[in-house]
Amino acid sequence: CALKYASARLKNDPEVVAAALMQQPLAIKYASKAIKNNKAVTLTTVQKNGLALQYLSKALKDDKEVVVAAIKQNSCSLQYASAAIARDEEIALFIVKKDGLALQYIDSSFKKQKNIVLLASRQNGLALQYAAFALKRDEEVVTAAVQQNGLALQYANFDLQSNETIVALAIEQNHKANLYANNTV
Repeated sequence: CALKYASARLKNDPEVVAAALMQQPLAIKYASKAIKNNKAVTLTTVQKNGLALQYLSKALKDDKEVVVAAIKQNSCSLQYASAAIARDEEIALFIVKKDGLALQYIDSSFKKQKNIVLLASRQNGLALQYAAFALKRDEEVVTAAVQQNGLALQYANFDLQSNETIVALAIEQNHKANLYANNTV
C-alpha cells in the first residue's frame, strides 16, 4: 500500500488519503490520527470495507452512524466498535437480523434475551452456539435454530438433542444432524 510509505504530510492530507482509500480502504491503518478521526473520510471508508473500523479513532468507534455503516458492509466489524455500541439494543437487533452469527459480537446481556437469540437463530441457526446456556435449553429457540440449519442441533442442550420432534426437524433440514442426536432417540 502506497500510503504506508507516504510522508507524514501526505498521510495527513484528506484528499490524498481519500484517494488512497478508494483503492484500498484498509489503508486507513497508515493514515494520520487526524484522518482516523475525520468522520467524512472514515464514513466513506467503512462503507467500502467495514473492517476499516478497527483502525479508526476511539471516538468514531463510538459513533453510531459510522458503526452502522461499517456493520452494513460487514457484520464482523462490530467486534471493533466500542463497548457502548455493543450494548446498544437497537444495534443488536439490527445486526442479528442481518447476520445471526453476529450474535457473537454483541454484549453478553443480549445473548440471554430470547427475542434477540430467536432473531439470530432464525437468520442463521448456528447462532445458537453464541446463545446463553439457558436458551440452548429453550425448545422454541432450538426449534427455530434447527429449522434454519439442522447442524445447530450440536449446540442444543443434551436433553433437547433427545427430543424426537427437534431431532426430526434437524435431520429434515440437514441429514448430517443425526450426528448430534442423542442416541436414545
